[in-house]
Amino acid sequence: GRPGARYQPDRNGRKPAPLSVGGRLYLQGLQRIIALDAYNGSILWSLEIPALGRFNMPRDCSNWCADEDFLYLAVEGECWKLDGATGELVHRFRVPGGPPFHWGYLASTSKLLLGSSVRSDAPFRNFWGGAAEGWYDAKGGDATGKICSDRLFAYDKDTGKVAWDYTSGLLVNPTLTASAERVFFVESRNPELMEKESRRISDEKLFTDQYLVALDRKTGKKLWEYSLSTEPGTVVFYLAHSGNKLSLVASSKKQYHVYVFDADQGASNWENHFPWPSDNHGGHMSRPAIVGNTLYVRPRAFDITNGSILEKTVPMGGCGTYAATTGALFFRSGNVTVWDRDAGTTSAWSRLRPDCWLSTIPAGGMLLSPEGGGGCSCGSWMETSIGFIPTSLLRN
Repeated sequence: GRPGARYQPDRNGRKPAPLSVGGRLYLQGLQRIIALDAYNGSILWSLEIPALGRFNMPRDCSNWCADEDFLYLAVEGECWKLDGATGELVHRFRVPGGPPFHWGYLASTSKLLLGSSVRSDAPFRNFWGGAAEGWYDAKGGDATGKICSDRLFAYDKDTGKVAWDYTSGLLVNPTLTASAERVFFVESRNPELMEKESRRISDEKLFTDQYLVALDRKTGKKLWEYSLSTEPGTVVFYLAHSGNKLSLVASSKKQYHVYVFDADQGASNWENHFPWPSDNHGGHMSRPAIVGNTLYVRPRAFDITNGSILEKTVPMGGCGTYAATTGALFFRSGNVTVWDRDAGTTSAWSRLRPDCWLSTIPAGGMLLSPEGGGGCSCGSWMETSIGFIPTSLLRN
């Protein structure tokens, strides 16, 4: 069941999720990465990278992404392009503007590599402490500050040159969302906040002078913007895209506030507000997940087209979030748990403990559950990495 718990930080820091593409599974540990064969668990290669590390994903964005052939890492002021098969460093893309900016958002598209510039002292790097420190379960204060970028840009993967560059306001990192044709985000143009040096912002002024923006992904041209008036996302503030819908979720004042917009023009479609199921262990940090016409904001499910509340509710679990597929949702409810979307029933594997964000992912026709619960004292966990295949394949 390698790798076990020792290569990574404690389970509580809400670090970036594993990645799997091209038959490989990439794991991010403590200042290191490990690449595995996704189908048999063999360790292919590993790298020690002292400058690598980012935590508190609910208030930021991930520091890596992958395509069929390469793994991309945000390492201080650069993006490293690694050969997925060998780990060899192929190229370094530098963040436009240089110091004091580091590479923030990172997404690989067909021909372009998307990125953002963030102040070097903004991202969360601590993984020790309680709710208001390394666990990031707080309802206010610095631990809930949203990381904001000053610019969004795209590199041509082949030429290594900047294809386009966008600057306007403060781009809220957990809202940066790329689709096949567009890039969406929420930005605040509050002049007082823009003049300050801090880009880890817990001030509610962040939710004033805010706009929902759509850019053409290939050219960076602004397609539309929509003036927003939402409840403050004091705890978390997310954006997700599917089809022709954008779903924004703000959590604050013991409530979830869900807003859905037309992705083609930015117009508001509907909104809904409902109470948190709890104010701890992630009960106040649910993110939007979309499957077909269903929008999940645990514990509720909505018809994304009209906002009607569906009868089936998603079971609550522990600290982590959920990964969605056509037939099921996967999350932590004590153990690794599967919720059947059609039957509304759950099943679980005893003594397998995911981490406090997202460490069990469906990919490549499998359910990949690399060990993520190390350091958890509330149980007798196996601390092993496991890959599952559907029982239908066994029967065949």
